[in-house]
Amino acid sequence: MPRDSLYSERIVWSGEPATVGTPSMYRAGAWLLAIMSADATLLAIAAARAAHLAPARLIIFAAWCATFALAIRMIPVIWSQAARFVVTDQHVIWARGTFKRTMQRDAISYARIQWSRHNPGVGDLELVRAVPAGVLHRGLTLVLQGVTAPDRVWSIVRGVPTTAAGGDGRRPLSQRLDDGERVLWSGQPTRSWRAWLPLSTRRLLTTTLAVACFAAAVRSVSTGVPIGSRLLHAGVPVVSLTFLALVAAFALTVGVLAAIGGAFLYQGVVRKPLLDRSTRYLVTDRRVLIQRGHGEIHLDRSNVVDLMEEKGLYGGVDAYLIMDGPRSRGFAASGAFGPGERAKGFLPMLRGIHDVEGLRAALGQSAPLGRFRVSKPSAAGA
Repeated sequence: MPRDSLYSERIVWSGEPATVGTPSMYRAGAWLLAIMSADATLLAIAAARAAHLAPARLIIFAAWCATFALAIRMIPVIWSQAARFVVTDQHVIWARGTFKRTMQRDAISYARIQWSRHNPGVGDLELVRAVPAGVLHRGLTLVLQGVTAPDRVWSIVRGVPTTAAGGDGRRPLSQRLDDGERVLWSGQPTRSWRAWLPLSTRRLLTTTLAVACFAAAVRSVSTGVPIGSRLLHAGVPVVSLTFLALVAAFALTVGVLAAIGGAFLYQGVVRKPLLDRSTRYLVTDRRVLIQRGHGEIHLDRSNVVDLMEEKGLYGGVDAYLIMDGPRSRGFAASGAFGPGERAKGFLPMLRGIHDVEGLRAALGQSAPLGRFRVSKPSAAGA
C-alpha cells in the first residue's frame, strides 16, 4: 500500500481534476476587460479618423485590458489543472508540485459540494473547518476542484463505504444516502411573494446597483444619440469606418451596462425565489443534508450540538446549526456567530422553515450519546 511522503501515512485515495473551469467571478472580469479593450480600440479608430488625434494611449489601454483579460481567464485554470489530491489515514492533502495544503480528516466540520452545470458527474468538493465564534471566527477550507463523483470522495474522507447511487448530481440527496441511512425529518423554505422583495441589506444593495447600471445605460444612449446626429450633420457618411466605429463603441458600452444591471437584478431579486424552489433540507440518523440548486452541504450529525432560531426575514424561522469539533467550538452562521450573507458559498443553516419542533426532535433523536442540547427557542424566533 503506497504511503504519503509528507506524513508517511497510508494513502486511501488519490485523484486529480477531471475538468477545471474558470470561477464565475473571474470569467465575468475577463469578459468585462475584453469588452473594454474592444471599446477602447473602436474609440481609437474613431478619434484617429475623425479628429486626427494620436490613438497611442487608447491602443495601449486596449492592449493592457486584453492582456489582463487573458490572464484572468487562463491563470486559474492552469494553476488548478496541475493539482493533485490525496486522502491518507488522517489527512486530506492538496498538492501542486512542492506546494501542499493539508487538513486533518477528524477536524473537518462539514463539506460543500458544487456540482458542474455541464457535467453532472463532476464537481468541486470544499472541506470546511469552522473554528471559534465571535471576533475569533474564521473558517479554514480546502477545495478539491473538478473531481469525479465528489460525494463519493467525501464518503471516503468520512471513512464510510461509497454507494452505487453516488456520483450523479442530478439525483436528489434522498436517493444518495449511505447504506442503511434513514431520513428522520425533511423540509424546505417557505414559498411566499415576499421572497421576490430585496429585504436583506445585501439584496437591497445589489438591486440598487442594478438600477444605477440601467440609469447609466440610459444616460449613455441619451449622450450618444446627439453625438451621432451631429456627426451626420457634419457630413460623415453612415457607412464610414469613423461613424460605424463610434456607434459600435457606444453600443458596447450600453450593452455592458445593461448586462451588468441585469446580472445585479438577477442576484438581488430573482435568484433567491428560484433557488428556494430547488432547496431541500434532510436530517437523517447520521447527517444533516442541504441541497440548494447545484450546491450541497453534507454535515455529520455528531458535529451538531445546538440549534439557534431567528424569525425569518421572508417568513418562517431561520435555524442556525451550532457545531462542535476538535478545537473548534460554537460555530453558527449569523450575527456575532459568523459572517452571514457575506460568506462565500452557502452555510449550514435552514432558512424559512415552519416545523422547527420536528427539526429539534429529529436532531435530538439522532444525537450520539445525548450531545445535542434541546434548548428553548430564542426571543428572536418566538
